Amino acid sequence: MKNKKFKSIVNCTYNNIRIEITKLLNSEKEIKKFLKANKILLQYIYEISISLLNYEIISMACLVCSYSPFVKTNRAQKCNLLIIAPKGSGKSTLSKILAFANRKFFLELPKKPFESLLLKKGSNYFNLKVLLHSDLITCLFGLTLKQRQQLLSFFTELLSDGFYSRDSESISAECAVIFGIASENFEVHRAELVNLTFLERVMPITKKITRAEEVENLEKSSDNPLIKIKLKFPNKPKKIDSNFTNEEITKINRYSLELKDLGIMSSIRAKNWIILFCQSNALLNGRNEVCKYDLTVFEIIYPLIKNSCGSPNKITFLQSILKKYPNAKDTELMKLTGWSRATFYKYKKLVDTLCNIPEEKEGEK
Repeated sequence: MKNKKFKSIVNCTYNNIRIEITKLLNSEKEIKKFLKANKILLQYIYEISISLLNYEIISMACLVCSYSPFVKTNRAQKCNLLIIAPKGSGKSTLSKILAFANRKFFLELPKKPFESLLLKKGSNYFNLKVLLHSDLITCLFGLTLKQRQQLLSFFTELLSDGFYSRDSESISAECAVIFGIASENFEVHRAELVNLTFLERVMPITKKITRAEEVENLEKSSDNPLIKIKLKFPNKPKKIDSNFTNEEITKINRYSLELKDLGIMSSIRAKNWIILFCQSNALLNGRNEVCKYDLTVFEIIYPLIKNSCGSPNKITFLQSILKKYPNAKDTELMKLTGWSRATFYKYKKLVDTLCNIPEEKEGEK
């Protein structure tokens, strides 16, 4: 690609996410350095945006996480991602674009995978792969309770330990997952996902569609062909140096503690996820060492992570649990939420307070 055209693409992509970048970088000089450090990532985002409008930040997260199995580390945990977005907003389209981007390393799971069938596939089938599924509800909740628990255990153990076994069969593999779930269904089924600790292994990221974006999608959707990008991965994991400054480590620790406080992920897992995300972005952009602008990429997607399962959603989540299990004891409800006693009673009190507020009559302000 000619430099002039490449520069145009980078600038176009920057324009689409400029609000987020300008919040984080204070000068034109810093912005130019960011664009240069992430030019390959921005090119891919631009190409995806031809087919998928208003998905730039979600695409950014997915592209970077896709490279996490190819960063050499001593941990099985990769940058696993759960996209929470409204029905029909583009999760399936993004999954197809990624699947076509590299058939060797992206693996589209069947609509209704069974643990017993996946176990028979063997280690090579999963090793150094990115597993894709655009609808976790279709994947899980068309199964019986036992089948669902087996499948969630399969993913939970494989993503945590890089190993899963049952009876005489086993799988040893380093892989990442990018799953999707409709936001309309997420709160309803979150209890079971939490109870089986599956959500502790994936980083949630939420895409909310505004009315203006919905109108734009309707107006332009028929004109947008399914773009085919080509992602190149190394044949084996590569070492990426991560010499963070003290200031950057302080930031990473702060984000990790926030994610723990919001009930999204334990602080240690969150820290490992953020560091690996930065290393993966360096690898994607052809660098052997992280730089400060890899952390900036994380900071761009962070608000969408932070708003996925945090405090604002805890009330809705608890309301759905109380509605589903009206006769359950508090101890049982605490187990279903996965919260501490203090957190549970804090939000139960808020829910009780909301229930006692009379609804406004028509015409009242």
